[in-house]
Amino acid sequence: MTNWSAWEPQRGTLDPDYLARVRAAVAAANRHGMYVVIDMHQDAWSKHIATPPEEECPPGTRPHIGWDGAPEWATFTDGWPTCTPGSREESPAVLAAWHAFYMNRAGIRDALAATWGRIAAEFAHEPGVAGFDLLNEPGLGFDLDITLVGLAHYYRSAIAEIRAAEAAVGGRGHIVFFEPTVVGPFVETGFSDDANLVFAPHNYGESIGPQLPGLLDLLTGALQLLARAYGTTTWIGEYGSFASDDAERAAYMSRFNRLDDANPGAGGTWWQWEQECGDPHDVAGAYPPSDEWVAQQRERCGDARMATPCTARSYPRAAPGRLLSLRAAPCGGGTLTVRGRTPTPSTAELWIASDTDGRPVVTGTGVGDVLAERRPGGWRVAVRVEGDYLIDVQG
Repeated sequence: MTNWSAWEPQRGTLDPDYLARVRAAVAAANRHGMYVVIDMHQDAWSKHIATPPEEECPPGTRPHIGWDGAPEWATFTDGWPTCTPGSREESPAVLAAWHAFYMNRAGIRDALAATWGRIAAEFAHEPGVAGFDLLNEPGLGFDLDITLVGLAHYYRSAIAEIRAAEAAVGGRGHIVFFEPTVVGPFVETGFSDDANLVFAPHNYGESIGPQLPGLLDLLTGALQLLARAYGTTTWIGEYGSFASDDAERAAYMSRFNRLDDANPGAGGTWWQWEQECGDPHDVAGAYPPSDEWVAQQRERCGDARMATPCTARSYPRAAPGRLLSLRAAPCGGGTLTVRGRTPTPSTAELWIASDTDGRPVVTGTGVGDVLAERRPGGWRVAVRVEGDYLIDVQG
């Protein structure tokens, strides 16, 4: 999770200290066998949209705390009020800032696309970087048509900048992830013919917002329909349960994974380890935070324990050709079934979560040699496959 304001505090160049921090984070994850997606994160446009402490908000509104995202030089609010009548995205100043972006005021839309070109050049030869997520939860401007057209222009330009930068240094060509707007309207199909795009929506069905039975199933199906319209697979860039009870979180995770497996994509990411007791998001209810509020958080969170999100799960790290179906036991189970089709013989790489020293048993069709290596928390398993293959693993 990175921010434009940190990448480019001065227009036109990447901050070398921040680049070093990102490189260090990538290297640390890679040492643990994890791939990294570099995400251009933002929430409500920028930390530079915040209601000054001395300003009183009118009745029916509340202060805007200033979140994260764009640098000050790319933030245009034209004096619109910062106080919000609802969510953080509904602040008139936030809407104005997004409107300026989609209209490419002072070239800021093109500037962010160019920033991606600089980032892509820096990581063009990094195999541990899975790809680039162009913009987290894009907000709305004053006009929906301008929003969607402007977002499509931005995506198109950013993809072009990334590919040009990679080609210039003989890079590997990373995945580019793109998202819908924060409240649902979707960027037009056909905005790019790039062959290495992945649709990366967020799915908080029955977790944030209405607790309607079946909503998670409905949203999962709708997102799969959209992915087919875009001609891509899906990667659920954020999902999660904010329940404090371990069992409730585990039940949500199990259900979410079963739905995701039934519509195989590129997986997803749990949001987020940091959003636990005392997380700054909670300040929204007590802004500006008083000394009493800070003291309460320290007392309340002193002995707080992070509820286990149950992410220890078997999964395919690489499935040759096209992944056709996937089934995995939730919450640390070692069972995994992968079905796919590959035009040339290749190797599937699997992670089998297991706390035992018993070697996983691999059977199936279209499978050949198997290599299993014990690692902390499980097994790395490589399976030679060809044609239509089915891999069944019992851990």
